Amino acid sequence: MAGHLIIVWNCVKAWFYFHAFFSFASEVVYCSVPYIFIGSLFFFALIHFAKVPAPSASIVEEILGKDLYYEEVSEDQDEITHRYSMKVVAHRGAGLDAPENSISALKLSALVSFLRTCTGRATHPLYCLDRSTVHVLEAVRDELTSIHSAKENSCLYWLAERYKGERIPLFEEVIIECLKMDFRLFIDIKSDLQVVETILDAYNRYPELYKRAIVSSFDPLVIYLIRRANPGIVCSLAYRPHFFSYESYNGTVGASRPRYKNLFKHLAAQWLDVVHGWLLEHIHYYLLGLSAILLQKDIVNMHVVSHWRDRGLRVIPWTVNLPLEKQFFSRVLKLTYMTDTLLAVSDDLKPRVSRQSTREIHESTTNEPNQLFKLQPKKKSTTNEPHELNS
Repeated sequence: MAGHLIIVWNCVKAWFYFHAFFSFASEVVYCSVPYIFIGSLFFFALIHFAKVPAPSASIVEEILGKDLYYEEVSEDQDEITHRYSMKVVAHRGAGLDAPENSISALKLSALVSFLRTCTGRATHPLYCLDRSTVHVLEAVRDELTSIHSAKENSCLYWLAERYKGERIPLFEEVIIECLKMDFRLFIDIKSDLQVVETILDAYNRYPELYKRAIVSSFDPLVIYLIRRANPGIVCSLAYRPHFFSYESYNGTVGASRPRYKNLFKHLAAQWLDVVHGWLLEHIHYYLLGLSAILLQKDIVNMHVVSHWRDRGLRVIPWTVNLPLEKQFFSRVLKLTYMTDTLLAVSDDLKPRVSRQSTREIHESTTNEPNQLFKLQPKKKSTTNEPHELNS
């Protein structure tokens, strides 16, 4: 019994010595070094250790082209005398012109680019496409889906009759088609961690993607896991206000349609929106090694563009469909923008194309590029809401 008491007493003395030493050391450190410096140094070391280095500027420029802010091309310059610059990104393959995310949409984007060059309007900031750029949503497709069976999830159900038999391609088919046409490819993925392995495997099987593709997501964790596993992949982060708490956001009416009916979940999501917004602006861009940021168009202005440009990031607004908005973003802010339509559009965003389907145009006018599209006079129709990135 006495032996146990001695051990207990020794443990008390050991704890007393340890506590005294720790208290003394803490007082010495805290008296000589401010608390804020110690905490800041700790967080900096943690972030610096966890960060993923951003890709080289040359690789980013190979994909996104020369920054339009610094690219001033005069009329007497041609494609040889100035560097490539990306002017427009066809969101979902220009989902208002052809069935979104389809092979026909990719081919139509290429033909629109070719048409603008052949008609001498390649310098027009709305449609100047040295190479069409395609934005593909939903990176993984487990099965082939026809346009007719998917029309409830598509904004192009009214085009289904023109594209009978058209199907949504597999991810690998899109990659092959885009690489064959030398497209720059935006791969926007959901908050599904299983997709990470799919993306990494695609880059291993198609090394050309390192200089032709950029991966984007609303979820910073997805981007971090991809870049942590392969820092050579160029990535961007998509953002809009109230993403976690509301399903939709518009600059005019604000956030709408709460994601959660449960009050506590909704409040937690709102808190997460505040934290995510602060982290994105101050830490996430550095931690993730981002090369660009995709912002909802209604929150983009000169101050926002300057803020992110000072941090080395390109700003790409989405989704810009109205002609005046396109002019503002391209001419005033000098930004690459995402759009749902590359064809002539009316104020209600519905493309004014002839009754002849785009597929027939592909087949019948290959040797007459100037006759690819015949525009009809503007017709009255109901107003469609601009299509936005899937959230």
